[in-house]
Amino acid sequence: MSKTDKILGTIGNDPITINKISEITEFPQSVVSGILAALLRRKIIQREKIERISGTGPKMQWAYKIVDQNAEIVVDSVAE
Repeated sequence: MSKTDKILGTIGNDPITINKISEITEFPQSVVSGILAALLRRKIIQREKIERISGTGPKMQWAYKIVDQNAEIVVDSVAE
């Protein structure tokens, strides 16, 4: 199983943070971050800000979840 597949296996419909993904997969946060960035570019996952539950730092943090594959994609285009 590739690292990307293992990371995708930990991400579901509920938002999950990089720290939690790193904990579950036992990959360094830098590896997880790079793979998540690639998945975001390919629009396989999406990210949203959630309130930080514990720890110090900013009150909000990024969380990741799988994009709803059944959602309808609306594209605005101008035809001439």
